Amino acid sequence: MKYLLNKKFKAFTLIELVVTMVISSIVVMLAFTCYEITYKQYLNFRKSNNTVTQVILFNSLFKRDVLLSNLINRIDDNNVLLKMNDTVNVNYFFGSNYVLRKYNEFIPDTFPITSVVVKEQFQSTEVNENGLIDDISISGVVRGENVFFHYDKEYDADILMKQEINKYLQ
Repeated sequence: MKYLLNKKFKAFTLIELVVTMVISSIVVMLAFTCYEITYKQYLNFRKSNNTVTQVILFNSLFKRDVLLSNLINRIDDNNVLLKMNDTVNVNYFFGSNYVLRKYNEFIPDTFPITSVVVKEQFQSTEVNENGLIDDISISGVVRGENVFFHYDKEYDADILMKQEINKYLQ
């Protein structure tokens, strides 16, 4: 028994344990900070990616709607109506903070394009009143950057002739 009391055992001192705890806490704090920064960057990327995806969706839908429409009419300064056939219409409303697409009377789609300016033309003449459109230019701002869209519609001769006849009859 006396032999065990005089023998020195290998162990850590209290100071060594405290230093280890301090170093470990610094490493954990750095790891948590890195995680927090990465997570914030991910959320920012996700928000930006969602916005870009919405703008790409707007572009593809509008392009498709213009291509498939029979007539494109200017309703007023902020409204464009695309007539697909006798029963299907797509209405685009250009607000100051968004673009709204309404397919017939179904749930509308909202696109995050702000400061929207729409210029409509028919046969290279700007349209300032209600009427047929064959050229649409849309400019706006998305996440602080200017975006521009341009769409052309080619009409059949019979549609243009009907428009001219209706103009003279009125």
